[in-house]
Amino acid sequence: MQSGKDIPDTRREQAYQNFGWRFQRSSCVTEMRDRFEKRRDILLSGLREMNIECVTPAGAFYVFPWVGDGDRTAADLAERGVITVPGSAFGIYGAEHIRMSYATSEADIVRALDRMREGF
Repeated sequence: MQSGKDIPDTRREQAYQNFGWRFQRSSCVTEMRDRFEKRRDILLSGLREMNIECVTPAGAFYVFPWVGDGDRTAADLAERGVITVPGSAFGIYGAEHIRMSYATSEADIVRALDRMREGF
């Protein structure tokens, strides 16, 4: 039996590509991706209704909206029960942002947006 390192790179790469292709197209992955896209769209729509600028993420389950002072905004939201990460945690260029995850239920996202509207 050959170990993975004994298989020529091209065969190993082809095997990984074939596995990845099949995995990405499986129904459970497609359903999960669709659920994440729906949650993302709910969150982005709510942020944009509050005139909060945010780039649509292409592959993560986080958004990184521009809020002015990310540290202050994250602290204010935490007081209202909305947990975010100040953008400053990601370096100087993130200081005017917060990071929000949409790896939660749609109901939690809607609840967070409602709480955000109270202060924006």
